[in-house]
Amino acid sequence: MVANNPTPQYNVAQVMFPGLFKKVPPESAKAARAYANYELLGDGRTLPRLVEWYKNQPEPTKHNRKGKKYIPNLSTLKQWSSDYNWQQRIKDYERIQLEERRKRRQEELDQMDKRHADYGRASLYRAIEYINVHLDDPGTTMAQAVSLMRTSYELERLARGAATERIEGDMSITVLPKEYINLSEDEEGSEP
Repeated sequence: MVANNPTPQYNVAQVMFPGLFKKVPPESAKAARAYANYELLGDGRTLPRLVEWYKNQPEPTKHNRKGKKYIPNLSTLKQWSSDYNWQQRIKDYERIQLEERRKRRQEELDQMDKRHADYGRASLYRAIEYINVHLDDPGTTMAQAVSLMRTSYELERLARGAATERIEGDMSITVLPKEYINLSEDEEGSEP
């Protein structure tokens, strides 16, 4: 009899961040708190630094059952780190933070581009309006209006990601004489 094996369903987040969803035994409250503090240490975090961080806390928020300040020792932190996959979780956390920063930065850039495009369009309209009003005035030079128009046009195009200038080039090909080309492998490094 052939068993029906359904196709496994994959969560996109599990594929992108494999350690984030790795099944680990349930962490104790102390281990979870230690991990959160470890995460907050930021760049250069180490387990010995976490022990120092605990020691330097002026008023501990949690005490052990005897009412004394609880500071996990280094071997306990190493055990928790191993048991609860802290290193992979930190990598996943940092990857998520980096992606969120990238998204925020891209949103800021998109907003800036839209603002610049709007400024460029508004300035372009003002330049066109000025030209239309003063087109027939004798003795009026249009150099500033034309310059504003050109700058505005370029600003809007640049903000929208379009080219601001066209480059035309000669598409001819120069053929080198045969004596300038060395195609043999055994003469590598020798001059023609």
